[in-house]
Amino acid sequence: MRRYGWLLLAAVFAICGGVGYVYYQAKILQAKNAPAAPIQMQRNTSGQANDWCWSQSVVKRIIVEVCAKEFTQMENPPRIDLKKVVLKIYHKEGSEYDLVECGHAELRMQDNILYADGEVDMTLGMKGDNAKPAAAQPAGRILKIKSSGVSFDMKSQKAITDRATEFAFDRGFGRAVGAIYDPSIHQIILLHEGKLHWNAKGPAGKAMDVETEEVVYDERAEKVYLKPWAKLTRGSLQLNSGDAVVTLEKGEIKLVDAQKAFGADKMPKRQLEYSANSLQMIFGEKNLVQRITGNENAKLSAVTATGRTDVTTKHIELHFTVEDAESLLTKAIADGNTVVHSKPAAVGQNHAPDRTLKSEVVELQMREGGEEISKVLTHSPAEIEFIPNKPADRYRRMNGERISMDYGEKNQLETFRSNKVTTFTKGEQKKGQPAAADIITSSGELLAKFDPKTGQMQMLEQWVAFRYKEGSREARANKARMDQTASLVHLDEAANVWDPTGATTADKITMDQKTGDMIAEGNVTSTRQPEAKPKPGSMLEPGEPTQARAKKMTTRDKRDKVTYEGDAMLWQSTNRIEAQRIEIDRKVQKLDAVGSVITQFLDKAKDGKKNPAPVYTVIKAPEMTYSDVDRIAIYKNSVVLDRPNMNVQSAELRAWLKKTEKETSLDHAIADGAVRILQSSPGRSRTSTGEHAVYEVDEEKVTIEGGKPMLVDSLRGTTKGQKLTWYSNDDRLIVDGALTDRAVTKINRKEKKK
Repeated sequence: MRRYGWLLLAAVFAICGGVGYVYYQAKILQAKNAPAAPIQMQRNTSGQANDWCWSQSVVKRIIVEVCAKEFTQMENPPRIDLKKVVLKIYHKEGSEYDLVECGHAELRMQDNILYADGEVDMTLGMKGDNAKPAAAQPAGRILKIKSSGVSFDMKSQKAITDRATEFAFDRGFGRAVGAIYDPSIHQIILLHEGKLHWNAKGPAGKAMDVETEEVVYDERAEKVYLKPWAKLTRGSLQLNSGDAVVTLEKGEIKLVDAQKAFGADKMPKRQLEYSANSLQMIFGEKNLVQRITGNENAKLSAVTATGRTDVTTKHIELHFTVEDAESLLTKAIADGNTVVHSKPAAVGQNHAPDRTLKSEVVELQMREGGEEISKVLTHSPAEIEFIPNKPADRYRRMNGERISMDYGEKNQLETFRSNKVTTFTKGEQKKGQPAAADIITSSGELLAKFDPKTGQMQMLEQWVAFRYKEGSREARANKARMDQTASLVHLDEAANVWDPTGATTADKITMDQKTGDMIAEGNVTSTRQPEAKPKPGSMLEPGEPTQARAKKMTTRDKRDKVTYEGDAMLWQSTNRIEAQRIEIDRKVQKLDAVGSVITQFLDKAKDGKKNPAPVYTVIKAPEMTYSDVDRIAIYKNSVVLDRPNMNVQSAELRAWLKKTEKETSLDHAIADGAVRILQSSPGRSRTSTGEHAVYEVDEEKVTIEGGKPMLVDSLRGTTKGQKLTWYSNDDRLIVDGALTDRAVTKINRKEKKK
């Protein structure tokens, strides 16, 4: 560097002017061309100059150039004062440079420091004529910095200040207290109270504001580091975090990577909050959010007028679409121990149950506008709980391999689907009463439908190997449908219901969950186990299971009343009842049968001995009524009683059953109305008629009277009387006649052989 060259040159010209008087013409010429007299130097100065420049080069490449309008070299302390300073810091490529301008600066040569106490303007990324910086034209993104108290290190090329600093660039502006600029690595550090403002691209976009304590801007990597905390605001969107990194692309924000972050987007109809230990926001056009990703302890909350939904998980992704310069949430995917809790808002007296969904992976799809949920899907086995908000509601839980929920308007759940599912419903608890049994079901597939107004479940369908358990009562079928409003369970295809008291199978069974009653239809079969304490004299064997079949079976009054319809039949090992309709009332111990009634009872052997052949009593009639109270079965409208070798026909017949716990068999019977009794044996028959007859089984005794009783014996002829009594066992006949009516006997005699 030539520090005093211009002073030596001035001295040479002065000497030549003093001794060259002989060369007058030369003197005049020299006088005309002589420089101005030296400036009178101030005290403590060793040199002064105007339009001074200095540069530093590396391998014939200028890296730093300083120019000043005025130059003053000070002696103590040694420094150079510069006015109207222009500093160029050239990039390694050499085609661009950073321009620094200030009104006054000190060049401390010993420390290689250029210091400007006053206002300093910096423009980064300049291009143009090195000799004329004012004519340089910007290209691409330009960043301008304005500060004061700036120190420039000539060796490291760093610019440092601890004062308020403002900067502007083609996408926005900012400010801070204290800054460091290192052109060698294209890095700017804002030391304290950093604030940045990114303008939106286009008139419809929204600007973003960033607040932090310290900002590190790496121009080459296009990254902005914010620490130890950061706050980002864009319209209704706000993000608070610990350390954060902003990635740029051509000056536009593309990614925000924040630690321990909490974000919120508060719109008029929807408030969205999210947080995670690590959170990434990916931006698209117009500085609008395209995706938000949270890792570790991720949370999402959405609040609308219809309720609140909270999501906790390990990893979450929020997907957005751009509409009318807004980022609208379209989908959320949560992965890792995910829990989704939905709390519907109360609407008048209606307050739908809370819902808690647990699964490894859950996807939430939003309705158009991004304010309401459209669908919730699980991509792994899941569990959902329905937690009542009203005393009348019951707690429910469902587990399935996959779960899908469809929502209607106002975030109201409409349908629920699952496969390989089990359900649990808490038993109803009424005040002052023991809780009802819990209900457990399972099936291959499940579909539930909900009331769009109240959010209450209306109908539940399950199919493929359906199973049901309610306390001791169980059921199964290929298909099942539960009507929540009516508390009915409909079982279809191979339906089967059983408990310790018995079992029922049918093509279709409808169960009333409140009463336990049922309607079974199509190929009905049922079994009822013996009573714990059988009642003597029951129509069927009290100590044996009772089987039944019919086209339809109905139970009422908590199963105290049972009706079998359509080719109905009840039977045990030996006894049976057949009819088109059979009604049993267990509470009043009554049985009614209508339509082609047939009853069959087996006589038990006496004293434990076996009968040589079974002896059945078969009674047929259009109607029959039986009461356990008096052990009487009443048959009406043309009755026929059949026993071995005996047939009794009458308009009505009353049969008394024996009072014993060991058997159900006929004790005696009374027939009334057009009575006709036929006894037959090989080679002999006896036919008796009358209006009233009594048949006593053990004695094989028949008594007939009324309507001119008559007995026709194929061997002994005809006998008439007021009352006829005969014993089949010993072939005795007793005839009672009235005082005014003599008994008449007509004896048939055998013809003599000629």
